Amino acid sequence: MSRRGRVIVGVVVVVALAITAVVVMTRGVDWRTRVAITDAWLSPEGTLVLNVSTCGGDPALDLLDENGEDVRVAVVSTRQMFRGSGDCKDTVEVALERPLGDRTITDVTSGKTVELAP
Repeated sequence: MSRRGRVIVGVVVVVALAITAVVVMTRGVDWRTRVAITDAWLSPEGTLVLNVSTCGGDPALDLLDENGEDVRVAVVSTRQMFRGSGDCKDTVEVALERPLGDRTITDVTSGKTVELAP
């Protein structure tokens, strides 16, 4: 390839990279994945309410596994590169098969026990 051809290819690559960078920085990049639960509480009706730090990520329950000792949960939400999180939280309401009682809540994604807020 001639020197002129290599220069043209180089310019095209640089322009393509610049356009990609502008699109990523202005529109962001998002993907759906499991996210850690930050906190939880029981509603007056007994519904388990879970918080995740995804800020408008349209979270949804991905796993609910109940037994006599614990409730294992996982939430999936849209994560956005260069946007979201921080103090902005989304909630997911989970209807349990039976009252929580003394059972513990385990976040499958982080592996941690979720303490109920008062």
